[in-house]
Amino acid sequence: MKLQNLFNLVCLSIIRNFLKELFLLKPEDMTKRRMKIFFSLWKCGLIENKTLLEFCIYSVHQFLKNQNVAMMEAFLIQERCNSHDEPFHMTFMMEKIIKSLKPDDVVCILFDSNVESTINWKNYLVILEAFVRTHDNECKIILRSNEELVKRSFQQLDQSALKKAIIIGRQTALHSKEPFSMAYNQWFLNQFGDSLYIKNLQYISFFIQVLCEFVPYERNIGIMKVSLERPLTIASEYQFIYNDYTVLLKTRIKDLEPQIEPEDVISKLLSVYQDTGKVPSYVMEASLMQKQYFLNVFLPVLLRPRIAPTFPDVRERFIEELHRIGKIPGVIFQKYKTACDQKKQKLLAGIDVDCIIMDEDI
Repeated sequence: MKLQNLFNLVCLSIIRNFLKELFLLKPEDMTKRRMKIFFSLWKCGLIENKTLLEFCIYSVHQFLKNQNVAMMEAFLIQERCNSHDEPFHMTFMMEKIIKSLKPDDVVCILFDSNVESTINWKNYLVILEAFVRTHDNECKIILRSNEELVKRSFQQLDQSALKKAIIIGRQTALHSKEPFSMAYNQWFLNQFGDSLYIKNLQYISFFIQVLCEFVPYERNIGIMKVSLERPLTIASEYQFIYNDYTVLLKTRIKDLEPQIEPEDVISKLLSVYQDTGKVPSYVMEASLMQKQYFLNVFLPVLLRPRIAPTFPDVRERFIEELHRIGKIPGVIFQKYKTACDQKKQKLLAGIDVDCIIMDEDI
């Protein structure tokens, strides 16, 4: 009996070391020779099905425990699941393991309530991605289990569980035929849009707090814009909480969008104005929707003092038109005109001085 136990411990140690080495492989280490050794486990014919099944289950658990990686670190790389970058270079190996398991066994591991904190969340995504690829027809199991996870997260006010449910929802949306931003938003609205859990102050506060924690890590501008275009229906008395979230989204979008210099914007607007003779709609929208930007950034650049040409050019006509329709306040417009006149007077004074000096030289 002791000899048998010793033998089992030796075998377990060999398997652990084998898996540890396997899970540490980098993309450039995935040589045909190494992969041939791994896949030979299924081809050699010397391993019983039951033993192979136990090995596969053990491998999935070990893969999840291989280093501790935070959930938000995984969230940052989620959209790269179709690449061969780390850790998704391991997906095809995990597919082989998952094919040997029943879908229910894998789902049981993925939704184990104990598997929510001290695990490698990047590897969790690899397993989830491998499952979706391998059992495409069984994705309904994932969605059903995820609905239960959402319910449990609200009932227990468990933020980790709700974050996990959102990450799973995103992963399934990545495999939709629709654009990712639309597919995810549709899942989101289906899951939360008519939920009883967002009709209660405590639950809404909990829900919005979780959503807000994702925002600093969100890099997909499309998802955030769709979320603003298709908002959740929140009772008016709780709208102030949801408004905090939408403000965060707008700020994050602004941070991520490439900054265009005001002068570049003005050049394009002048080109349109010259071609059409009409003030572009961008100016009308900016003056209403981005009032601070319009008054404090756009107008100061547009109204930089210059020596106006004798015959108004396109810029001067554009400025006059904006003043006429009330988009440039009278006080600001007058200051611009005065500054332009002063600039012109200085230039003329300089010319007069030069003429006097030349006369004296003669």
